[in-house]
Amino acid sequence: MSLHLWNLGYRKVVVESNCLEAVRITRGESHVLSDHALVFSIGQLLARGWNINVRHIGRMANSVADGLTRLYRGAHVGTVLFQEPPLVTTGKAARIPPTALPATGI
Repeated sequence: MSLHLWNLGYRKVVVESNCLEAVRITRGESHVLSDHALVFSIGQLLARGWNINVRHIGRMANSVADGLTRLYRGAHVGTVLFQEPPLVTTGKAARIPPTALPATGI
């Protein structure tokens, strides 16, 4: 979740994570790390007037997001728009064809 999404006007957001404990924390089902600053910040985001569905997905189902994360690790935070959906494999390295380079900067 991101304040960036809020600022762009998104009010209905689906958040998927392969970390079950993180999902449980955001749903209020777990109080592990409840005094941690990051958990507090997430709680503040969740309290805004939007519809957020936080759900757990399996590691394999999350492989595309993991591949994109690895691809842009270390880049500035921002929005990336693709001309075509990137081809990300579940192998050792994510492969994205040159035609799927971001349409906007990161």
